[in-house]
Amino acid sequence: MPLPYPALGPITIWSISSDSAPKDNPASDTAEAIPASQPVRPTGLVHSTTTEDGTLWTLEAENVSGPPSARLVWVVKDSRKNQEVSAREQNMLYLVDCETTAYQTLSAVDYDAEGNVLARYDWPADEAVVTYPPPGSIIDGLVEAACLPLLDP
Repeated sequence: MPLPYPALGPITIWSISSDSAPKDNPASDTAEAIPASQPVRPTGLVHSTTTEDGTLWTLEAENVSGPPSARLVWVVKDSRKNQEVSAREQNMLYLVDCETTAYQTLSAVDYDAEGNVLARYDWPADEAVVTYPPPGSIIDGLVEAACLPLLDP
């Protein structure tokens, strides 16, 4: 938990509860700084957005890899609540350039309600179309989530 005041360098517990250090405590002269907690890389599915029909868009944090200029990310489009579509889940592999927000779709797999593969599409990176997400779109939110600094290698 972050402290409610700025870091002042090395402190000892006695400095918070007392105005003077105990004279017989040699450790008070050699106290080391307590390291601040480090941010933790997310795990599991990272939520991006939910559409009006109940479709949930997430990315799989464990499967995000590569530097910001060539980030590979698997996105899950979960349409289980939308009974009107045959593909209840779609997994898509994107190659994202976080510096420009350009992305390419490298793979897409459609699954039915029982988890059976309905269709699979794959595009080599040198043939996949480079696209830029429209501001405020679903893919814009996914690119933003894929480019979170916490997901940097």
